[in-house]
Amino acid sequence: MIIIHNYHVIIDTNGIEKCVSCESELRCPVCGERLFCRDWKMRWYRDVDGRKHVLWIRRMKCGICDRLHNELPDFIIPYKQHVSFTIEKAVEENLLGKELLSAYIPDVKTVKTPFL
Repeated sequence: MIIIHNYHVIIDTNGIEKCVSCESELRCPVCGERLFCRDWKMRWYRDVDGRKHVLWIRRMKCGICDRLHNELPDFIIPYKQHVSFTIEKAVEENLLGKELLSAYIPDVKTVKTPFL
């Protein structure tokens, strides 16, 4: 997985959200070679209100080692369905022992944070 910070989300004529990197060139985290866009993959996530969204992300392929890498925006945590804000709030709620009612906060067992 490659976490990108400079990106924009575009919505096409069918209402499909696609995340597009603003970087012109990405490098393979394994060998350092240039990555090429292979195809798009559907990735779903839950926002701070608990609503489900579908986002199409790019799958990048390395020209040397032939590995595939998903290009994820920084608000999505790899292998998690909730956005980073809700996971941070769930951890904060658990560690501080307080209840945060301002947003949809899943239970810590739901987000399965490895650092607790």
